[in-house]
Amino acid sequence: MINKIIIFTLFLFGMLYSQVDPYVFNNFNTVEQASDEGTDAYWTEFDETEETMNYSTLSWYDALDLDNTSPVMDWSYGVVGTASWGGYTSETKLFEQVIDLTDYNYLSFKIYNLAQPSISGVSARVIFYDAGDATSWTSREDLEVWYSFFEGDQSFVYNTSDEGWVEYRIPLMESGTTSGGTSYTQGFTKTGWAGQQTGTGTDQANGVFDISQISGVAIEVVSTNVAGTISGEFLIEDIQAIYSVDIPGCMDQNACNYNPDATSDDGTCYECADVTFNLDLSSVDGYSQDDQPFLAGGDFFSVPGNPNYSLLYNQDLSVDGALVFSRTVPMPVNTSYDYTYTRDGNTNWSTKENIAGQECAVDPWSDRRFNTSLEDTTINACYANCTDNTFCGSISFVDVTFSVDMQEEEINPQGAYLSGEAFPEPGLPMTDINNDGIYEITVSVSPGALLRYKFANGPVPNWAGDWENVPLECQHEGNTDRWIQVGEENVIAPTVCFSGCMDCLGEYSVDITFNLDMNEVEG
Repeated sequence: MINKIIIFTLFLFGMLYSQVDPYVFNNFNTVEQASDEGTDAYWTEFDETEETMNYSTLSWYDALDLDNTSPVMDWSYGVVGTASWGGYTSETKLFEQVIDLTDYNYLSFKIYNLAQPSISGVSARVIFYDAGDATSWTSREDLEVWYSFFEGDQSFVYNTSDEGWVEYRIPLMESGTTSGGTSYTQGFTKTGWAGQQTGTGTDQANGVFDISQISGVAIEVVSTNVAGTISGEFLIEDIQAIYSVDIPGCMDQNACNYNPDATSDDGTCYECADVTFNLDLSSVDGYSQDDQPFLAGGDFFSVPGNPNYSLLYNQDLSVDGALVFSRTVPMPVNTSYDYTYTRDGNTNWSTKENIAGQECAVDPWSDRRFNTSLEDTTINACYANCTDNTFCGSISFVDVTFSVDMQEEEINPQGAYLSGEAFPEPGLPMTDINNDGIYEITVSVSPGALLRYKFANGPVPNWAGDWENVPLECQHEGNTDRWIQVGEENVIAPTVCFSGCMDCLGEYSVDITFNLDMNEVEG
């Protein structure tokens, strides 16, 4: 009887608590709430580029014949891939005082998509700014930045008009990982590329998603297309914090993403097949079974370091010189995925494998690609090398010798290093066997590799150190590194002067005397 009373009491409490009035950030009831222009405009456009076709254009509609009876905001956008990873456009709002959302468990808003982008790879991000321990702020650089991703099939920019108005709910909680690409159904992830994490307000950051300290909100449209411009349009209505006893999720027990705790089906169910990744890292000097590689890249795996995509040492497959790490991942069927491997979980991509120029590399990041089917799949690979679903033992490597003349430099006690895109931090130490100031190194790579590299005076941990300034005429396109295209045979790259395009002697004018004997020429 006591248990029944407790249960009934909790039920009543839940019913009462669920009646908490929403905290409305923006219901778009006025023109100013749907504008980023004028003194009373709610939004501020934030783009970080002067490109004309990178834009957000906001409009206000009192009511539309689209099953809504209240005002809404229209958002037309364009994104140009001006950065190496793509580009974005954003509308942001900073609050004068923190807002306490501890009485709520979801951020809710409604979307009616009008025009889809013409290409894939367009995501949406919803951001909350968290004041942390700060008491004042003037920009997002003074705040912690927490974001939630709508990627791939989840991205509302790809909704069809037949779907009408769709409500999205983001749990007001940390996602449980600091890796990017977190699904909006998991909550919010802290970014390391903006706000207090960059150093402006480091002393004020506490690294905790505190919903009692919400100091701003932003919505972004993000494109990973680096080669062109995308555009689209959607309507948005009622951005608000709510309390709901409903737990949205997939309720189909046969689905890959079945959520036994869900109380309402959110339409996200999908069928999966198991994909087993077996990665041989015997191609990496000094790598051991105690190290930790990761799957990363694309919309699915995203930033390195997600524990769900770590690869574990596989003793059974580590035979005949192989060093194999494995992970089986359930993945939606009949879908194309870009992915890559990293030597560790460093989120700055510094230990990403380099397969640029090899046959399995795909644009824009020189990642790998595969398509899932209805059947389980096994993928065998060699780190930093394209193989025909085999390990490193099947590859006939070629040797590439690099040399740099350091005679005009005050040489670091640790000597010169080979680094750059193909040889990530801290780089590879070179040797000066003859003590003549010319440092050399020979590396083994797979045939057909495009190597982008540069030299450094000493090691470059965390990409910090004494880099050479590679002259523009010997840089690779879109990159500040030198480059060499490897063929099927061993190759010796010409010796170059540190920060020069040729040997140090070649940087000076010299006199050349030509002597020709004409004695045997008649007349």
